[in-house]
Formats: sequence, C-alpha cells, structure tokens
Amino acid sequence: MVSVPLAAIVTAVIGGISGLTANLAALEMAGKINEKLPESKRMSEIWWDSTVRRKFKALYPGDRLVWWYDQFFPVGLLCFLVLLKVWVFRR
Repeated sequence: MVSVPLAAIVTAVIGGISGLTANLAALEMAGKINEKLPESKRMSEIWWDSTVRRKFKALYPGDRLVWWYDQFFPVGLLCFLVLLKVWVFRR
C-alpha cells in the first residue's frame, strides 16, 4: 500500500484549484477578446497561447480577470514544485 503524505494531498488540492481558477480566467479572457475582434482575427478558446493576457490587458485595461490570472497561475506552479518535493523527492 502506498502512503501519501497529508502535505502532498493538501498541496495537490490547493494547486489544482489554483490551476483551474487560472485556466478559467484565461478562457474567459480569450472569450472576451473574441467578442471585440473581427472573425478573421479571433483566437481559439480551446487552444490559446501565452499572449492572451497581453491582448486582454490592451483591450480591457483595469479588468479584474488579469488579477485573478496573475494571482492563481504562480500559486499553481509553486504548488506543483512543492508537490514534487513533498511527494516524489520526500527523502
């Protein structure tokens, strides 16, 4: 039986929620960008790139979606690294 440390479970939950929140914010940003752009210049809502934040900030200055993305994306990455340390490299 494999024992998973409690710290790994908590880190995975926090990281998963953070990553999901950042991804949902990015998807919402892509959708709002597409509302303003002509059909020939729209971006895919399924396969968006890293320029979505820059494009959204240019079209919607001061919108809170950028704040959500900026807060939760690094937390998700940090939790992934902590999860590697706590669970994979626990010795």
